[in-house]
Amino acid sequence: MAISFGIAKKIIDHPSYNFGLALPFVCAFYVLNVHDQITIPLLGLQLNTGISTVLNIFGVAIYYIMSLFMFVLAGAISKAVGESKGWLILVAFFALASLYSYLVQDHIPRVGVLFGALSVAYLLLVSLKMENGSLSLPLVALTGGALSLLSFVLGILWFDGHYLFTEAIATIFGLDTVASESLKIGAVMLITSGYVMFYAVFQTGELWND
Repeated sequence: MAISFGIAKKIIDHPSYNFGLALPFVCAFYVLNVHDQITIPLLGLQLNTGISTVLNIFGVAIYYIMSLFMFVLAGAISKAVGESKGWLILVAFFALASLYSYLVQDHIPRVGVLFGALSVAYLLLVSLKMENGSLSLPLVALTGGALSLLSFVLGILWFDGHYLFTEAIATIFGLDTVASESLKIGAVMLITSGYVMFYAVFQTGELWND
């Protein structure tokens, strides 16, 4: 059951609400941990704190939306590969791009690592002749289910004051450290993110099994 916050049932039953449930908390968590003002490289113009915060919010929102889109899309890779083996080139590209981003780019969200790991796992299983026309679905379901459970558990522990894996969370968000004032919001973020991930797994199965 989705967290309703007293919102009408018609709204909370809509996929856009369920997919976006964690977004406000993810954005709030990020801006509480990023205090640097954004500088426009070519102009050398430093934006004020308010504008920098707004841009950070929209930047995180883009990462959030693209991550969910890519996750759901990953479930269809088996169908695409079944039609043309050329799609394996795109999977390999995701794996290499994720590795490059992780090694070279600092202080940006590292959500691409998930898709890089999924891509490598898929290519490995394909090389072992385990592609049966639907391999990507259980692979996405297993990964999403594990991440959902982990996020739920960490959120509950954070809510109770046990702040485990803060360094890992900081790395995922491209942060140096997690500020103490963001931990309570972080707990809600983790719980709602666990729900969104679970919902994404469910929707992915419903979509690509039809």
